[in-house]
Amino acid sequence: MNTLTFKKGDVIFRQNEFADSMFKIQSGAVRIVSDYEKESEKEITVLESGSFFGEMGLVECYPRSATAIVSSETAEVIEFDSSDFERILKDDPDTVLNLLRQFSQRLQDTNQAYLEAFESVRKEKANQSDAKSKSVLQRLHDYYRSIMGR
Repeated sequence: MNTLTFKKGDVIFRQNEFADSMFKIQSGAVRIVSDYEKESEKEITVLESGSFFGEMGLVECYPRSATAIVSSETAEVIEFDSSDFERILKDDPDTVLNLLRQFSQRLQDTNQAYLEAFESVRKEKANQSDAKSKSVLQRLHDYYRSIMGR
């Protein structure tokens, strides 16, 4: 494990980079952003002390899905590589429980955002007689339900 110190505006990692570590914020705040510095940039969340981030790429061996940028004046983070992560899984049940709670909350937030977006589109399409639009919407909803096990 490495403890790293950053200043405001520093990029910790960039979207699409290879993911070989995850992080825990010891102090400060970190913005998670998709399409950083592009016209389509979107802030996903701001994480603060105690939060983990970057775990998706490490666990799934995927490229980073977003960019992490320090938003506080300074931030101190602990970097965990795959061997550190495996050790935590084996030896530190409190940290594992904390991770699982954070993952669960993020999934709940994603579900809620999806359902709100779906309902908004459904209401808009309800007034249209376009069968193709309704079919696409229904397939999207069916797919979502299948991956969520509902």
